[in-house]
Amino acid sequence: MHKKIYVFVSLLYFVLFSLNAQHLTKIYGKVTDAKTGEPIPFANIVLKNTNVGTISNIDGKYSLETKQKSDSIICEVVGYNRVAKKIMNGKYQTINFALEPSVIALQAVVVKTKRRKKTVASMLVDSMRAHREQNDKKYLSSYQYNVYNKVEFDINNITDKFRKKKVLKPFQFIFNYTDTSTVNGSVYLPVMIIETYSKFYYQKSPKIKKEKIIASKIAGVSNESINQFLGNMYTDINVWDSYVKLFDKGFVSPISFMGKVYYKYFIIDSLKRNDTTYYHIGFTPKLKEDYVFNGDFWIQNKTFALTEINLQVGSQVNLNFVNNLKINQKFTRVQNHMMLKKEYLVVDFNIVEDPKNAMGFFGKKTTIYTNIKINTSPPDFVYKKSNDVYVEKNATQRDSAYWAKIRPEKLSKKEAGIYHMIDSIKSMPIFRTYYDIINTIVSGHYTTKWFEWGPYSKVTSYNPIEGVRIMIGGRTNEQFSKHFRITPYLAYGFYDKKVKGGISFTYYINKMPWRELDFSYQNDMKQLGEGRFGTILGNNILKSVLTRRPIDKLSLVETYEAAYTYEFSPGISTTFILNNQKLYPVPGISFDLNYGNETKHYSFLQTTDFTIHLHTAYKEKFVFGKFKRISLGSKYPSFDFYLTKGVKNFLKSNFSYSKFLIKGKYKVKLYPFGHGRIFSEYGKIMGKLPFPLLKIHEGNETYYLDKSAFNMMNYYEFISDEYLSISYFHYFDGLFLNKIPLLKKLKWRTTAYGKFLYGKLSPRDINLLPLPSYSHYLKLSNKDLSIVPDKNYYSEVGLGIENIFKFISVNFVWRLTQLNNPNISKFGIRFYLDLKF
Repeated sequence: MHKKIYVFVSLLYFVLFSLNAQHLTKIYGKVTDAKTGEPIPFANIVLKNTNVGTISNIDGKYSLETKQKSDSIICEVVGYNRVAKKIMNGKYQTINFALEPSVIALQAVVVKTKRRKKTVASMLVDSMRAHREQNDKKYLSSYQYNVYNKVEFDINNITDKFRKKKVLKPFQFIFNYTDTSTVNGSVYLPVMIIETYSKFYYQKSPKIKKEKIIASKIAGVSNESINQFLGNMYTDINVWDSYVKLFDKGFVSPISFMGKVYYKYFIIDSLKRNDTTYYHIGFTPKLKEDYVFNGDFWIQNKTFALTEINLQVGSQVNLNFVNNLKINQKFTRVQNHMMLKKEYLVVDFNIVEDPKNAMGFFGKKTTIYTNIKINTSPPDFVYKKSNDVYVEKNATQRDSAYWAKIRPEKLSKKEAGIYHMIDSIKSMPIFRTYYDIINTIVSGHYTTKWFEWGPYSKVTSYNPIEGVRIMIGGRTNEQFSKHFRITPYLAYGFYDKKVKGGISFTYYINKMPWRELDFSYQNDMKQLGEGRFGTILGNNILKSVLTRRPIDKLSLVETYEAAYTYEFSPGISTTFILNNQKLYPVPGISFDLNYGNETKHYSFLQTTDFTIHLHTAYKEKFVFGKFKRISLGSKYPSFDFYLTKGVKNFLKSNFSYSKFLIKGKYKVKLYPFGHGRIFSEYGKIMGKLPFPLLKIHEGNETYYLDKSAFNMMNYYEFISDEYLSISYFHYFDGLFLNKIPLLKKLKWRTTAYGKFLYGKLSPRDINLLPLPSYSHYLKLSNKDLSIVPDKNYYSEVGLGIENIFKFISVNFVWRLTQLNNPNISKFGIRFYLDLKF
């Protein structure tokens, strides 16, 4: 969630600037019935004596933008009188049409005509689908083209109140360059422009899908990761697919085989050019709350080829922060196949519910395809590249002359001015001050010249063992070194009066492919058997507040670790780890180990082990930061294999053992029923070990839902040396609540999950060090039924409502097994925070 907020805030405050005015005629308005006031969809709006025109959407709204001149704009639709109005060239204006019904519209014969037109429209759509093989590029054996992408971000709904804010006083000159949008009629301020130019290659067999980024400009910023994601590879919208994926949601395509289930079709108009007739067909959703579009498209009468399509997401769709979304695609014939030649996408984002009065921003993307070739094999060098997307070394160094040569469309004066304007803003000292304040709030660190102090959320916390705990720490930044990072911290507990701390050194050998060397030392209190949420929080004040039981099972752990990560290709990597650890007992536990003939006391347990970690995630995607990278996952299953060998007497290790662990995860797309995520884990430990060194299953003793833990399981409740766990989370994306009157306006969404754990614990481990009174095992490997619990597995299920106020999830969780264990809860309410579309 922090990363999403950081991107948004950065867009708003990092690049507040604008562009010179452009002499465009911009018209925005609405078409309504003069008698009833109801909106009229699919009305034809055209500038007189030009080929510039558009149609009104499902809400009767329309917009157009052109450099062509005309003296009037005309609106006409079957059943209403034609209306023409004067316009002003080179200016923004709002022109609404209130159409009077024509006399013939009242006659019964028109109803039959409309019914006939609906039938003909459906027949045309069926014919178009029947010719899909000639129109969908997926049926081609190979194709290649050049891709030009231009992305722009604009702050919209610029108000006088915002202009007069004191913090913006030094930047007042930027407001001389505001413009007015034809998307919603609001005033906007362009703040960023990004361009990429690439070559794209596809071959069906053997499978090849590669893209080479040749040139990139990002408003004065060079970022290879952004370059990759603005290419064609990750922004390909194919309307022939059953579902168009936008914001992690599956929108039903109106021209897919499922279209008739979700849409109604109408013939709007027909146009004859030479000996070819083009049919203009509109479509509306049967249920507006589904993940569907409204819009129109054009079909040829001979080949039934799709030549142009307009898609728009309505405001009723359960999609956060998106006030409006429009997609326009235009196609061209290459040999005997239709190929996409231009795509324009615009999104109107708003964080708050009142998009008319609150500031948000536009995201615009224009993609132009040139030099399209089909059924042509890729050049030889493509086969040699391991990465699906790769960036030429000098891609960000291209000069203005080079860009002027390769752009298929010239930049407007506004767009061309952005690169200079952002440098001007960044050079102002006051900008740096504002940026530092915002960065501190968002990142949790305060930045000085070479060091970032923080995170401030861990400055103080509390637990019964340490009492009030204070911490000071931070990390070096790129000004100190771009090749390595040092992260130290110190902590002190006022109850146990002990100083703890740690330091890590990370050397970044290479970033593409990723090569990393890590050394770390830590001596601190840890909660063994804690889920990912607790691990991330660590000794955080928030964790102290959210706990539902005293945090009294902490262990002092001293760790030395060295690790080397080697990536073979994106998503395929291996890590070699050497770890030496001292583990001190939980209060109330004594490490008196039973070796049969003798009992040996240990002040602490010391281990030394070697681990090989193999990570496999086919076509995994990453976003790169200044030091770390964040995985965006893969559409394929991913697996992590761990093989660990503990060596006795090496670096004073007390034990010899082997461990094997495999983890898997997969995102399941079940559109239109939402999507799910599967997590599985199998582990086995071989060797005689005391219980703190075995698998302590992840419990959760907070009121926060931890997806990586068992939320109704206590810490230390179950311990195993062999186990299998499976979890499934399903997100219905409003499938049920969207159908309920009144509730659907809240845009809440339902979720469900189930977790299952099967495990066993060998007698050799129990006999070495008996479990404490609050710990249990699931199953023994011998046949002594007197010490086997009633059930050998643990399970829990949960139902939730998410998207409350757009980021809160409330979950009702039931524990289904092991209900006789002491001090457990059979039912609980847990909350979760997640900011998503």
